[in-house]
Amino acid sequence: MEAGRALERHVASVHRGMVFLQREHLTLLAGLHVEIRQQQVSCDVTIFFFNLSALATEMPFSSF
Repeated sequence: MEAGRALERHVASVHRGMVFLQREHLTLLAGLHVEIRQQQVSCDVTIFFFNLSALATEMPFSSF
């Protein structure tokens, strides 16, 4: 009977470990999504100013 209890404790321990890893995985994914979004916004801003600069150099001064 002691072997059965030891097995139950081991299964419970493994389950707790799995729950912990699932939570850590979700936290990591959430952080990665935030980082990806920040990079996208940064690229969008860079592209916007690049296009604005290119447009400004193509326009004659009389257009301003």
